[in-house]
Amino acid sequence: MKETLLVLLVGLVVLVVAAADDIADSELNTFNPGDPALASEVNENFDAVQAAVNDNDARLDTVEAQSAGLITGVSAGTGLTGGGSTGDVTLSVAANGITGAHIAASAVTTGDIADGTITDADVSASAMVSVAKLDTVAAHAYDITNYAVNDFDWVTVQSQSITLPAPGYVIAFGSCEGSWTNPSGTNLGTIQGVAITNSPTGTGHNETYFKRLNPLDDGLNPNAILTNQKVFHFSSAGTTTIYLRARGGGTGDTAEFKHGNLILLYIPNL
Repeated sequence: MKETLLVLLVGLVVLVVAAADDIADSELNTFNPGDPALASEVNENFDAVQAAVNDNDARLDTVEAQSAGLITGVSAGTGLTGGGSTGDVTLSVAANGITGAHIAASAVTTGDIADGTITDADVSASAMVSVAKLDTVAAHAYDITNYAVNDFDWVTVQSQSITLPAPGYVIAFGSCEGSWTNPSGTNLGTIQGVAITNSPTGTGHNETYFKRLNPLDDGLNPNAILTNQKVFHFSSAGTTTIYLRARGGGTGDTAEFKHGNLILLYIPNL
């Protein structure tokens, strides 16, 4: 009866070991028919089996925990192609798969657009640049004050300030009425001039001139309209003042200027 029990125990050990982790033969006690079996040796075999089974159990627990998060399939989303549920899979961008819905706002910048690829057809009528969309600023000054100067002296006939919101250009248009007398009648080459400058004491800068209409008839005080225009460029925002300056006609003359008119127009850098 004891021998039969021993055989059954040994068979159980073999079955359990077969299901557990590998155990080297040297780790087990071997029993031959007819030999007495010591309890300590049998227990050693069971201890080895228990350790192997516990090891397998721990590894199975790990595998089961990891399998809960395993990817079992990859599906191609919008704009993609490929995917699969077994083996190595590949995803690719489908032909014409990228649409406006896939591009984030402001993601495309100037560097992403090839030169010369945007034409008039790509720009809506509402987005095109018009005069109304230009950040323009205008200023105007006019009065009827009469300014008198002698000889070749200069006088400011009109001035106007303008505030530039950003770097850009100021186009200035100026005009005034000029007249003079020459009691001696000897200064027949007399001329007067008007200049546009950004200096309150500017002289001789971009002048336009006119000769008096009738140098021999001084008593009639002939007059004429002097005009000039100039474009200024400013590299920074800020307030600037433009002056309309007029010059007397010559030695012995008394020149008079009135109706000073100055128009300023700001245009931003293009």
